Amino acid sequence: MSSGKHQYHPLGHRNIRLLKAWRDDNKLPAELKCEYLLAPLDELPVSYTAISYVWGDPTAVSQIICNNDGGYLSLSASATEILNAIVEARVPGYFWIDQLCINQVDKQEKADQVRMMGEIFASANNVIAWLGVPTVDSNMATSFVVTLFNAMKKLASRNAVITADSLCQNTGCEHPSPQWLALRNFLKRPWFERLWIVQEIIMASGEMILLCGNFSITWNALAEVIVTIETNGLSRLILQNTDNGEDDPDAPGGLLNTACVHAMKKMRDMRQPIDLQFALIYCLRFKATDPRDKLFALLGLATDADDPVLRPNYRVSAREVFTASGRYMMTPNKSLRILHIAGIGWSRRIQDLPSWVSDWSAPHRAIIFGDMVDNAGYRASASLPSNVKAGPGLDSITLKAVFIDTTHVCLPQPDVTLSWRLTYAGSNKYRHAMVGWVDQLRAAVDSSSYYSNNGFDKNDVLWRVLIANTIRPGLPAREEYRHFFESWLLFHHQPAANGNDGSIDKSTWDEAWTFNGPFSDAMEARVIFTTKRGLIGIGPPYMQPRDLVCIIIGAQTPFLVRKIISATEQAPMYEVVGDCYVHGLMNGEGLGMGQEEDIILI
Repeated sequence: MSSGKHQYHPLGHRNIRLLKAWRDDNKLPAELKCEYLLAPLDELPVSYTAISYVWGDPTAVSQIICNNDGGYLSLSASATEILNAIVEARVPGYFWIDQLCINQVDKQEKADQVRMMGEIFASANNVIAWLGVPTVDSNMATSFVVTLFNAMKKLASRNAVITADSLCQNTGCEHPSPQWLALRNFLKRPWFERLWIVQEIIMASGEMILLCGNFSITWNALAEVIVTIETNGLSRLILQNTDNGEDDPDAPGGLLNTACVHAMKKMRDMRQPIDLQFALIYCLRFKATDPRDKLFALLGLATDADDPVLRPNYRVSAREVFTASGRYMMTPNKSLRILHIAGIGWSRRIQDLPSWVSDWSAPHRAIIFGDMVDNAGYRASASLPSNVKAGPGLDSITLKAVFIDTTHVCLPQPDVTLSWRLTYAGSNKYRHAMVGWVDQLRAAVDSSSYYSNNGFDKNDVLWRVLIANTIRPGLPAREEYRHFFESWLLFHHQPAANGNDGSIDKSTWDEAWTFNGPFSDAMEARVIFTTKRGLIGIGPPYMQPRDLVCIIIGAQTPFLVRKIISATEQAPMYEVVGDCYVHGLMNGEGLGMGQEEDIILI
């Protein structure tokens, strides 16, 4: 084994490195060897395969000898797995693997190559996604995807409704079954949560192959299966299927993210513009090891990301990247869409980030109220355009707002692990707590003079607040959901049982499930609050009594802000707490409840 480390040769303008690997059996023990080809991306002399994978732990576990200079390259566990799989399968030709084909210690080269990443995957002859080494049920999962895909095509050709019963009948797999469990486990692989796959899948010129050990399926087959399951409201076939027969508390990343990428790929294929704000919000649930990549990984897809301000730069901090890009995307007088992600009312990993800047590195599982506007009809500031400018300080912006009210009481949901999803095995304690919580909300509605004096039906206010007056997929709530709410309440009044034991009939159960979908969307990680005027709304988890309710001109929902008291500042300043749903303020009603004024957000 060589004692010297391989020295990367600098890349020319728009050049890339391609890697060829083999095993030298003349050595004992046999050695992995490789060689690089450096060439312009626009004039490549050979074809190549691009590899999509999860970096995982970067700690070196093995080495490979580079024939270019006789030096060695350190390999992480994931890179070792990939190269061993390539060599053992005797896959010919060159490969592009970012961990080895980019000099990771050269920050300028890394930034340049990241800018070209979309083109690199688009230029590849083949794209393979390495999902990792197989488990005992990997083959069952990939085979089941093919079975489901064929069954769905068969049902579609007959114009038959795709239901849980029809799927089980046409696949020969009951529910629950080992096949559904294997699929759930497969969708939990870390690859499905990796943000870079969005660009890699969408930009791939051919069909991506998902490889798990020796088992493979196409991306298109998996995407069609998952989207069909989601579209037909059958996600519970995957969610309600754990080893002990109870619900899985966390939806697999592959269930949520596959549908997201599929939709964005269709947009790209239809040549629809994908603006950066949309891409950032749509891909919130994906993860990146380097927080800066939450932005950089999407620049190759966005159709409005050519400005030098947005260029990848690994020499500056995540705080600087997020602040500069946030200021660029919102000023002057641009869309305030990403403001709906910001706020100190949410968990933030970058603690000194300005409150108006979105912390893209922080987990954000909740549905974004401001992202439902196109369908749900939220127009809190009517059709008024934004009026926002940078400053007065480097970390502040100035915009126009109308102050409406002050929050009074916060009513968080009962703290239960599975509170985001209705379950067969829900506990009696949880159900009792939920009934008590709803009774508190009902009392708040009944005591509200605001709704009485302004002609609201109080029987409507409660259930509409609980679902933010929105149903899946982001449509205004229909009147029938009042009845579904009653079924949902009835469910919570019943003793818990392992399965539907007949304590409520199937139609009531189905109606309760139907209401619980938009309820979990609206209320996940949020709290109910009341205001001094008697308004009722839904806000972020870390909001407080005495936060201010305002309409920010150009935003789609009301916002909560917190006044900052400072003896050194002449003008008052505010921190964004977060966007909110307030029943009775979602369609411009608040514009006549106060005076428009300039406010400074820090």
